[in-house]
Amino acid sequence: MSDCHAVAAPIAPVAVGTPLIALAGQPNMGKSTLFNLLTGLNQHVGNWTGKTVERREGTFTFDGHEYLLVDLPGTYSLTANSPEEVVAREFIVRERPQVVVAVVSAANLERSLYLVAELLSLSAPVVVALNMMDVAAQEGIQVNAGVLAAALGVPVVPMTASKAVGVREMLKVVQDVLNGKTVPAPQRPEIRADHREILGEIENSIAAYVPAPYPKDWIALKLFEGDAEVTRLMENALPAEKWAALQALLRAHDDAFLAVASGRYEWIGRLVRAAGRRQAFVWLRAPGEPWQARPVALDSLGAGALELADLRGDLHAHATSGGRSSDTLLVRVRQPVFVEALALTARYPAYLGLEPEPLPASGDTLVLPEGTRLRLEGQATAPLARAAWRSGGREVAPLEVRGAAFTGELAPRADGTFELLLATADGSPVAGDTVRLPVRVVPDAAPQVTIAMPGADTTLPPSFRVPLVADARDDHGLRQVVLESRRIARTGVADAPVREVLPLPPGTPDRALLSVAFDLSRRGLAPGDTVRYVVLATDNAPAPRTGRSREYVLRVPTQAELRAGQREAAQAIAARLDSLAQAGRQLERRTEDASKAQARQGQQAGRTDESAMRFDEAKKAEALADQQRQMLEQAEEMQDALRQLEQAAEAAGTAYSAWQARLQEIREQLERAMTPELREKLAALEEALRNLDQERTQDALKDLARAQQEMREALERARELFRRAALEGELKALEQDATELAQEQQRWNDEVLRADSAQAAAAEEQLAAKADSLAGALQEAGERLQPEGRDSAMQALAQQAQQAAQQMRQAAKSAKQGKRQQAKQEGQQAAQQLQQAGEQLEDEQQALQQEWKQEVLDALDRILADVTRVAERQLATEQAFRRGGAIPRSRAQQAANEESVRRLVAQVQQVSGKNALVSPQIAVTLAAAQIEMQQAREAVATANASPREAAERAGEALDALNLAAAQLLRTRNNVSGSGSGSGMAEAMEQMRELAQQQGQLGQQAGGMMQQGGTPGLGEMLRQLAMQQRQVARQLERMRGQGAMPGAGEMAQEAEELARRLEAQRLDREVVERQERLFKRMLDAGRTLQGQEQDEKKERESTAATGDEVRIPPALRRRLADDEGASRFPTWDELQLLSPGERRLVVDYFRRLGEVQAGGRQP
Repeated sequence: MSDCHAVAAPIAPVAVGTPLIALAGQPNMGKSTLFNLLTGLNQHVGNWTGKTVERREGTFTFDGHEYLLVDLPGTYSLTANSPEEVVAREFIVRERPQVVVAVVSAANLERSLYLVAELLSLSAPVVVALNMMDVAAQEGIQVNAGVLAAALGVPVVPMTASKAVGVREMLKVVQDVLNGKTVPAPQRPEIRADHREILGEIENSIAAYVPAPYPKDWIALKLFEGDAEVTRLMENALPAEKWAALQALLRAHDDAFLAVASGRYEWIGRLVRAAGRRQAFVWLRAPGEPWQARPVALDSLGAGALELADLRGDLHAHATSGGRSSDTLLVRVRQPVFVEALALTARYPAYLGLEPEPLPASGDTLVLPEGTRLRLEGQATAPLARAAWRSGGREVAPLEVRGAAFTGELAPRADGTFELLLATADGSPVAGDTVRLPVRVVPDAAPQVTIAMPGADTTLPPSFRVPLVADARDDHGLRQVVLESRRIARTGVADAPVREVLPLPPGTPDRALLSVAFDLSRRGLAPGDTVRYVVLATDNAPAPRTGRSREYVLRVPTQAELRAGQREAAQAIAARLDSLAQAGRQLERRTEDASKAQARQGQQAGRTDESAMRFDEAKKAEALADQQRQMLEQAEEMQDALRQLEQAAEAAGTAYSAWQARLQEIREQLERAMTPELREKLAALEEALRNLDQERTQDALKDLARAQQEMREALERARELFRRAALEGELKALEQDATELAQEQQRWNDEVLRADSAQAAAAEEQLAAKADSLAGALQEAGERLQPEGRDSAMQALAQQAQQAAQQMRQAAKSAKQGKRQQAKQEGQQAAQQLQQAGEQLEDEQQALQQEWKQEVLDALDRILADVTRVAERQLATEQAFRRGGAIPRSRAQQAANEESVRRLVAQVQQVSGKNALVSPQIAVTLAAAQIEMQQAREAVATANASPREAAERAGEALDALNLAAAQLLRTRNNVSGSGSGSGMAEAMEQMRELAQQQGQLGQQAGGMMQQGGTPGLGEMLRQLAMQQRQVARQLERMRGQGAMPGAGEMAQEAEELARRLEAQRLDREVVERQERLFKRMLDAGRTLQGQEQDEKKERESTAATGDEVRIPPALRRRLADDEGASRFPTWDELQLLSPGERRLVVDYFRRLGEVQAGGRQP
């Protein structure tokens, strides 16, 4: 035991985490002997706190680990009848030792186990040290430690502490418990059955009041026993009324302590009888051999058993126990018949393509595919008379018998257990277990089909096309997959199912992932209808099976739902446009900062290679390029979102001209944001970064920053246009919601007098819910219209819708009570309120459009006045440059004019985002004036100043300002005469009319080509060419006004077609190009279907004649069209004229604009 304790020395402080072990036991059980053996001199003796009871503790080391051992006072129980018992149980409960070693005497086991019974009721793990094994042996007592451990549910270690026998084994068990290798599961004694229910009732009543750390079940047991300490504890813990009730219950069962004690003694008796066994001997001999003894353990009843195996002959046997002996018996051995060989083979159905497989003839259930045949071959040790398979008490498959051999087949058709029946020729039984085959027959499973996408019930999109992905699989291959759908009208009438075969991959695949566009556009679906669909798959088995997916539902949304969805989509797009515009501004600033940083670093001294880039510089530039690429992708996604929104508007019936025209302009602005130039600059930057070229990267960053500025301006214009378009669309949708709801309410009013009261009330409640929804939408719209100053009007409309909902609910209540006439009157009031709300919404929409138009007109007037003032100052600057005196002053004046024009460019860009008729070309013209002013200022900024060049540049800037003034006048007239708030409808109307003209030209050209060599065809072609050129010029005029993006390209195509027709070149290519041009123009003007007309105002204008302004003949010819009327020149054309000619042209069109604005002759 040298490793069980350390060298004798004073106890050193115990390390934190040292395991705590408690020794517990009754007096005279060898507990102190074990404590001294383990701790030696490494122990301390004192008194327990507040007690005169001796406390002994010490440390010992085992297997390299230190342990703290506390010797608890010897007690017979844990009931508080003595200070020792109180100390022992309080230590176990409060100090929570990791293990309690209960020392018991093997020589007096029954008395020792009473304390163990109480220890098991506490939460600490218990290890029983079965001590004094030597004394028990001397007294002829045998205790089976294994049986005792199984009965207790805790480890039991036999030992003799006085001789240090078994102590090491006990410590090893304690160590295993501490390490979790052994987990005790104590089998606690139960009280007598007639008191168990009362004990449970007490435990439940005190559970919430038991102080920690006492176990509630132990406390309940101690109350049952009448423990004084526990009784005082719970009297203080329980409320007075609960304590009184508990006392009454305990008094009613004052014999409870007997139930506890008797239960423990019965439990101890069972343990003693099971563990303390006696022994007997069975004497055996074969004929002619001597006797041999076999020990047999006897239980508490004196019974035992001896099993003999592999008997080969007869035996004589008798038993002895103590001095007694039994009679001698003769055991005769009969040789059995048994099955010495058995082979079972499965032959699977041919379509499975599986080879025969040997199977076990015993064991788990055999899972067999339907159609499998089992082949059996066996051999017995004696001849057989008959063999067969039996199931359910009857023979199901006879087997062929040849002597001791048997063969045959079994084809199970259903689940069951099949037994092998064998009968010997001499009638002797067959030994051994009966061969039993549990069989489960698995029919060929149908294919598994799932619909992965959409994978849920959903609503149909406006396109009536749903992407569908079906996953079908089968272990024997797929033969066919079908999509089956049926339409169910909102009236409940169902159409016949429609089946669509989905194409499978070649062969017979065992799995197919099929993607298809489920097109329902030709099924005649109406709002409120539903489509139920399912996918069916058939396998390739001889008896084909069909599997089906879950049935899903596609619902066609109502018009109100479509409009609500359109509003939500518009709000989401508006938020994305805001985010995209903000990201554009931030990216532009970062690119400019990077460009400046590159320039500074390139100028730093000490760089040995000016063209090489540092790694960190390249990484920053790469990040900018990646962000720009992501912005382009987001802009492309916005294009798709706008197209989807337009489809939603058409489906919802809100696709009126102003709304669609705005969407068209927003798409064009996004296209401008994604210009090829921007992509080229981005590609140039990426190429320079790949080469780590400092100089090219710097230039590319500058170019990209300029392109990003254009992108930002286009995005901001698109954002403002969409904001207004969304508000217009929302008002239009709300107007339709209110009008439709008023119509539904009126229909209910017409039918309520003859309708069922309950059904009418339910229908009116649904209409009231719609009115509540309308009121909520109006309130949200009012919040969004707050910047426009129309939130109060929208809130008033929302209250009106809420009042209508209240009237509807009152009507529903009256209808339910059978007051039909009163319900109709209340419903009529609700319908009238909703109708008025719809009309007021239409008025609000028109007033909003008028405000926006007036806002644009006011802005144009301010810009026009500013342009005029700047032009007057620019004229003075030009004259000062020509005179050549006071150059510094003239240069300063030029810089001031340049700054004024820069602000005008920003103002024009801002107002162009509010009305599509405000051409961005005006900003381009002003920007050209700004560039000319800059060049004029730079011409006199050096030592070699050139006043003449500065004057020329200043004059060209003046021409550009005059041209911008003329464009502003024309734009103002267009905006003033427009019938919509955005002005886009009028511009698109022009395109639609031109598309019709182009379509007629294409038809005429096609007819002429079929006429072949008809006389006069040449003259007809010249007339056709003239008409084609007229279309080209009108398109060019629209391009110059900036009213129609893409008009320039269409104008070039129309001009090319006119030249071909003039050259008498009429062929299939010309006709096809005319048709394509017609479609392009028609697409550009398609959003004007259903265009609202402005009937409140007619717009009349009188064109100026050629004699009212004197223009040189050569110049007039260059600006005249085929009919002799002067057309508006482009800036490129003005650049080809001399400064004097430019002034004449600009002055002419400026005066022409004044005529149109004021209605007077020049």
